[in-house]
Amino acid sequence: MSVSVNLSDLEELIGRKLSIDDLRELIKFVKAEIEGVRDEEVELEVTHDRPDHFSAEGLSRTLRGVLGIETGLAQLEFKWSDSAAIREVPNRRYAVFAIVRGLSLSEEALKQLIQLQEKLSSVYGRNRRRASIGIYDLAKVKLPIEYKQVSLDEVNYVPLDSKEAVQGIQLLETEKGKMYGEYALLDGKVPVIMDSDGNVLAVAPVLGSETSKVDAGTRDVLVDVTAVDSKSLREIFTIFIYGLRERTKDHSVEIIGTNALTPADISIRKWMLSVNSVNDLLGTELDKASVASALLRARHGVYSLDEVDVEVSVAPYRLSVIHSVDLIEDVAILHGYHNVGGINPPSPSGGKLHPLTKLSSLVREAMVGLGVQEVMNYALTDPFLASLDGAPVKILNPISELYSMVRTGIWPQLISTLARNKTLTARKPKVFEVGRVAFVARNSVIEENHLGFAVAGDEVTLTDVLVILGSLLRQLNVKPDYSSIQDRNGINGRTVRVMVNGVPVGKAFEVNPDILTKLGLENPAGAFEVNLDELGKIIFAQ
Repeated sequence: MSVSVNLSDLEELIGRKLSIDDLRELIKFVKAEIEGVRDEEVELEVTHDRPDHFSAEGLSRTLRGVLGIETGLAQLEFKWSDSAAIREVPNRRYAVFAIVRGLSLSEEALKQLIQLQEKLSSVYGRNRRRASIGIYDLAKVKLPIEYKQVSLDEVNYVPLDSKEAVQGIQLLETEKGKMYGEYALLDGKVPVIMDSDGNVLAVAPVLGSETSKVDAGTRDVLVDVTAVDSKSLREIFTIFIYGLRERTKDHSVEIIGTNALTPADISIRKWMLSVNSVNDLLGTELDKASVASALLRARHGVYSLDEVDVEVSVAPYRLSVIHSVDLIEDVAILHGYHNVGGINPPSPSGGKLHPLTKLSSLVREAMVGLGVQEVMNYALTDPFLASLDGAPVKILNPISELYSMVRTGIWPQLISTLARNKTLTARKPKVFEVGRVAFVARNSVIEENHLGFAVAGDEVTLTDVLVILGSLLRQLNVKPDYSSIQDRNGINGRTVRVMVNGVPVGKAFEVNPDILTKLGLENPAGAFEVNLDELGKIIFAQ
């Protein structure tokens, strides 16, 4: 995830002057990299599992811990009331409203909050479809507020960055309306947030109001998150509220209404961690004080239980902490991976390549030398291609029909590859692949290593196929024999079984025109497939 921060703003939040070189060293401790620097603007690449780093606020909180300026839990007090009315909104059922006071905002601070708002709505809110955030100047809002569904015809307000009011369908014709309107509209109605004077603060998740827009003079804000599921709402709200925390000295939030959150959802989580488990996993010999120090700098709370166990308190914005291993990762990061020594795993012998791996490499080199282009396809394929060469293995829960079967042969995918590149058939393209196949036999799944080859062109015949196959086998120092067979995938009289030392190792054929028509290939094509496991047994026995 690409994030932009201003160095001066980051310095102010951290409370220390930083050069770019300083930042390059520190950023190693927050799972991020500097992608570019232009004047004061720094472009960072941060990991998706740390959404609290999607803006300068969360980065500064982590970096203060790394530097030892502020360690332990980032405290945030939640106060609860029930002054916001949340009505039934079928297509965006869940909502939370909160007030944060005493903010200190600058133009750069506004840019960072908007960046955090957009990144969270995009990533965790699935581009606002699942959840979205709104933020309003509380001084321009008349409490209490109400969240409800109204007819699109009742909508009348001035959208953000506009000077004129829009009504009804006009909102959906704006840029944001075209992007997000479908998530709001249901049976001619849309979700709206209104104050007690009847002013529309926002149509969720489309667009807020210009009249309640936050600016550099804003000191108190109203925040909302609306969502189709409570989990997305909880994640987005927690990250955003903790981001606002860094812009205020009064570390408190008043939740004025919600039908999705409970105090337990945003409470501190407790984990038990053994110093021995840390050392076992990292291969270190850290004492309890070192482990505790690293956890505190990672902005966790630490309470000592005995000589080897500690209780770790984890803030709710740390969404990625779902197992004690995640805490051990934090220890490794803050201790420094460069300080964790490496060890060679014990082994009674040295490693070496498997003979079949060597054979596969030789086959690849030989095929490339024969002017054949290597391709790499997935082992999963669609039902039609999988059914061409045996009883296929079906995936129980496929992500797509295109990847619902394990391939039984390689050549069908190669023909499909040629069909997708049929503009090249005038040059008689030749492709091959070395890989694994699987099929059902005798109530069990059999896996094999195969070599597949295919060629297509105006005058392709079985001869074109056998020339390549014969050249390959001669380079492998084996002599093939061919016998005519019938195969539903090949043309009668132009399909042969490939034998080596009397053992069948594969087949070669001109592809049945019905298959070519099905795949959209208009030119003749030929193919061969060789079982490398069987061929290897013969070669290794010589």
